Amino acid sequence: MDRKTWENLKQKAQNVKWVEVVVNRFRQGQIVIRVDFGKRILSWRDSNRWYNDFTRNIAEDQVQSIRSQLVPLLADARPSELTACDPNLDYSWCLSLGMAEDKEPNLNSSGVDDKNPDWLQFIKSIENTADQLVDPIGGH
Repeated sequence: MDRKTWENLKQKAQNVKWVEVVVNRFRQGQIVIRVDFGKRILSWRDSNRWYNDFTRNIAEDQVQSIRSQLVPLLADARPSELTACDPNLDYSWCLSLGMAEDKEPNLNSSGVDDKNPDWLQFIKSIENTADQLVDPIGGH
């Protein structure tokens, strides 16, 4: 990726107001993580472990860490109506991005590979912030 494209993606990441991550593991449930950058709130819902749900404030440096790891994933983001997250696959993830405070996403990205280095870096930044593993069974 050239420098100009990278700078454009970094600028776009700074304009993202919120991000929602959905991770599906076949027969192991779904984790939904929402980060509101403006309010600095991270919420975590685990369909398989109800006692694992929480909402917490996060520090500004944690917000910036998540934003910086979001940049490479923006290269594949597309309009929201074109993305679907399939819970029947062994592993799948969806990323919804909101460029405004409303609840409708503007862009989505998705994948079925838990080995994608950009995805792993992004999810690692969320795990570090939440002090919680997204995939405690498979690990990263």
